[in-house]
Amino acid sequence: MKPLLSFSLIALLLTALTACTQHGEAKPAASSVDEALSNYAEVAPTAYASMDAAEEPVLQGIEIDFDFQDGVSEEMRGYITENVGYSVAHLGALLGTPEIVHVVGMSTRDWGKEHITGIYPNDGVLSDDMNNMLADGSQWGKATAPCRGMGGFAIGYTENPIIVLDAGTGCTWVDPQEEAAGIDVASDVVSHEFFHLGQTALSGTDNISCVAPTWFSEGQAVVVGIHSSRMDSQSRSAQTRNATLNWLEKASSSSMKQLEKPDYDKMQEYRQGALAVEYLVARSGWKKSLELISEAGRLAGGQCLSDQDLIDGFNTAFLTVYGQSLDQFYAEVTPYLEWSFENKQPAL
Repeated sequence: MKPLLSFSLIALLLTALTACTQHGEAKPAASSVDEALSNYAEVAPTAYASMDAAEEPVLQGIEIDFDFQDGVSEEMRGYITENVGYSVAHLGALLGTPEIVHVVGMSTRDWGKEHITGIYPNDGVLSDDMNNMLADGSQWGKATAPCRGMGGFAIGYTENPIIVLDAGTGCTWVDPQEEAAGIDVASDVVSHEFFHLGQTALSGTDNISCVAPTWFSEGQAVVVGIHSSRMDSQSRSAQTRNATLNWLEKASSSSMKQLEKPDYDKMQEYRQGALAVEYLVARSGWKKSLELISEAGRLAGGQCLSDQDLIDGFNTAFLTVYGQSLDQFYAEVTPYLEWSFENKQPAL
C-alpha cells in the first residue's frame, strides 16, 4: 500500500518553499560552525551559507507538462512557470531521470481529481489517493478571491512525478496586510513540492514519509524554500523565514519527540522542524542532510516503514551520518528552539 502524499498547506496555514542540491558542497569552516553553535543568532546565516556553497547543477532534458484549470489567473500561471524553471535547474538533479514532470494547477476538487487521475488512468493507487485527498469536505479546492496563496502536494510514486497546486481562482498570492508588514507567506510552493520529489527519489521509496519523521521531511523542505527565496532578494529570504517563525510555538524538552508524527493543526513540524534542520545544516553542512535521506532509504530497503519501525530506522541512519542518536540531538537542539521562540524575526 502506498503512503500518503507529501504536501503543503499554505492557503491559511503555512509557509512552504524551495531549492538546493547535494553536489560540490563546501562545509563551513570549523571556526564559523563553533561560532554559530555558541551564538544562536549565527545558526541560520551559517546554515544558508552552507547551502550557498553547494554547486547547483542544471539538469537538462526534463519535459514539463503544465495543465491549468480555466480561471487560474495569468499572474499565478506565470509565477508557477517561473518557479518550475528555477526548481528544475536547481533541484532537478535530485529527481533521478524522469522524462516528464507533470504540473497541475487546479482551483476546484472535481476538476483536479479528473485531471490528475487522467494522467495515469490505469493507476488504481493514484485514483484511490485522489478520491481521498480531494474528497468533499477536504481543505483543497476551496480558495476564493481574495485569498492568501495556495497549497500543494507532490506525488512521487507514479511513472513520472506529479506536482499538484491548489491555485484558487483570483488568488493574489499575498495578503495585503502581510505584504504591508513585509511578510510573504505564500511563496515558492512549487519548489517546496519539487524538493519533496527529490527527497523521495533519494530515499528510494514511494515517499519520503516512508523513512523520515515529519519534522525532518517538512522542516528540510521549508529550509530549502527559505534558501531559494534568495533568487529574488536577500530581504525576501529573511521575510520568508520571519513569516515561518511568526507561528512558532514555545518548545519543551518533549517537542521534537512529539513532532515525529504529523500534527497539521498546529503545523509545528514545519516550523520547529525547519529550525532543527537549520541547526543540523549549520553544524554539519547541507550535504549530510541529503546523505541522511539516502542512508535511511538504504536501511529501509525500499520498503515503506511506519510507526516505531520508521523511527528506529531513522535513528540508526542518524547515528551513522551524525554520530549521535535522535534523543541526543533533540536534547542538543531544544535550546535553539527555545531561543528562536524568544527571539522571533532574526535577520539573516
